[in-house]
Amino acid sequence: MYNFVGSRQALTPLTRAPTLIELYATSNPAQIGNPDLKPVTIRTYELASVYKPLLNLKLEASIFYHELDDIIAYVSNGPGQGSTAQNALGQLGNGFEISTEWLVSDGVSLYGYYAYQKNEQDETSNDSGFGPRNKLLVRGDWQLAKGWSVNAIATRIATRVRENVDPRPPAEDYTRVDLNLIFSPIPSLDISFKVNNVFDEEAYAPDDFPNDEDIALPGRNSYLSIKYAY
Repeated sequence: MYNFVGSRQALTPLTRAPTLIELYATSNPAQIGNPDLKPVTIRTYELASVYKPLLNLKLEASIFYHELDDIIAYVSNGPGQGSTAQNALGQLGNGFEISTEWLVSDGVSLYGYYAYQKNEQDETSNDSGFGPRNKLLVRGDWQLAKGWSVNAIATRIATRVRENVDPRPPAEDYTRVDLNLIFSPIPSLDISFKVNNVFDEEAYAPDDFPNDEDIALPGRNSYLSIKYAY
């Protein structure tokens, strides 16, 4: 029996400086810059643990929390007067993630994780929108004949709540499957053929303008790539 337990803790302060457009734009009255903007600040806290009950199996779990202050948003100047960039918002978020890696055999491995997150505006406790509350990913890798391998990835995106000011129903959940076939005739050369969204699942990314349609994500598509390392 093999057992290994590890843990990590992290406190990470970060900042994002305003862009030049956010600071100085004047040509578009709908989005006027503001030279007095402050940087956006973020503080993240994470606690994670790793457990290896077997040499070929690893389990990991983490919990996290973050605070964003002085988020930049365009605030209306009044009817017909456009909007100006302001440090107008704050956000609180928390969640957890569990993952596993399993080397099933010499030629087969599996990886997967489930993640949950919830983000709220700290002034109103309303959902910040856009990001999925739930995400599930499963990946399998297989070594076939010598020089050949294939991997498959299935991703489930679910529970995307709208902002409180957005009257539209939530963006629909979706599941996407991608396949990748790789041929490596020599160690420095990889030739791969990838098919994204194999089942041509209809999926959309939330748009941040309540009166607009959501953004359609690509349907089934494929491409061939050649990678050579020298």
